[in-house]
Amino acid sequence: MKTHDYLEAKQYVITCISPVYIGSGEVLKQWDYIYNKNKGIIYFLDKPQWIDLLSSRGLMEEFIEFVGRPGKLTSMNIPKWLTDRKISWEEIKSRASRVVAAPRSVMYDEKKKDTLNDLQKGITLADGRLYIPGSSVKGMLRTGILYKYLKEHPDLRRRLAADVKRALENVAKTQQQKERKRLKKDVKRALENVAKTLENEVNTLAYTGSGAAKSSLKGLLVSDAMPTEKASSVVAVRRDASTLKERNGEIQLGGMPICCECLAPDTEYSLTVTMDKRMMAEMGIGSLDEIMASAREYLRETVAIQQPVFGRDYSRQFKEAETADFILGGGTGFHHTSLWMFLFDDREEAMRLLRDYLEIACKKHHHRDLDREISPRTLKLVESGSGLQLMGLCSIREAD
Repeated sequence: MKTHDYLEAKQYVITCISPVYIGSGEVLKQWDYIYNKNKGIIYFLDKPQWIDLLSSRGLMEEFIEFVGRPGKLTSMNIPKWLTDRKISWEEIKSRASRVVAAPRSVMYDEKKKDTLNDLQKGITLADGRLYIPGSSVKGMLRTGILYKYLKEHPDLRRRLAADVKRALENVAKTQQQKERKRLKKDVKRALENVAKTLENEVNTLAYTGSGAAKSSLKGLLVSDAMPTEKASSVVAVRRDASTLKERNGEIQLGGMPICCECLAPDTEYSLTVTMDKRMMAEMGIGSLDEIMASAREYLRETVAIQQPVFGRDYSRQFKEAETADFILGGGTGFHHTSLWMFLFDDREEAMRLLRDYLEIACKKHHHRDLDREISPRTLKLVESGSGLQLMGLCSIREAD
């Protein structure tokens, strides 16, 4: 640990307990990568080199026709098409920008054995390795800090809760479609204003002399988390466990049609976190240890909301969550990214109002009618070949 007057800095290691997805925004179609099902690996194609290979064999036009044929996507088998034309796996490998593990259980839908999915790519360094942007880690720490602040300032919490309730009531009062549309935006704005109010109205530090005001959260600096020797990636698929039961009584388990490239379980990433103690003191925080503790407590509380509903069916997954310090990345669900449940003194009222909000935000999902035990009625899981896990579980420790 280093302490220089008003600064505190520590080096940490993040360990991924379950797959963590941080997307680049790029989505690959099934002709943008080649899957070797025998080895359980994907070759991400280097497009210029791939085009060069097909062109040199006189196959470019035939390949375009093959992948573009109407109805072909449901039965397309690109590896077979290539091997039938004497293109070897070694040649495919030599035209790949990188290689990623991808278990067959993830890549294929059980009902459509040889149909591949679109694939969301993870964010990478220039050399192709996945990493964790500092903004993602800071966002997670920020949520924990705001959660702590809400708990310690009940008057502010109730004021923000009243704003949300008022916006919901205004929508319920009007029947005019145009007016309801405008008021729905007010509901969303009220929810977004929770964090904005905490940052802009309350957690500011006025510098003596300059008269400038600055958000206290700017006193927290987080570097990118860089991959260590233990870092690797894996293709995973998101699953939604629902409180709605199948006819045989089993819990419904849906799968997203898009796979994602994730930081693999049991991999490590190193980073540095620096805190300006003068600025963070405005929020009642005196050390980095307190920040990590707030993030850990936020995870415990959000898991505690879901465990009574899903814990019986997914006891192993919730047991694994006890070893985590926070949840990171995309696809982790509403409760892990929202301060909603901690705005209201009454947990039952919070859940009822949440159903009302989700009914307004996405009416076609019938939240008011179907979200009986919990809202939203889903648990965000991920499958990467070693069983279902809660999405995005991570632990953090000080570096040796």
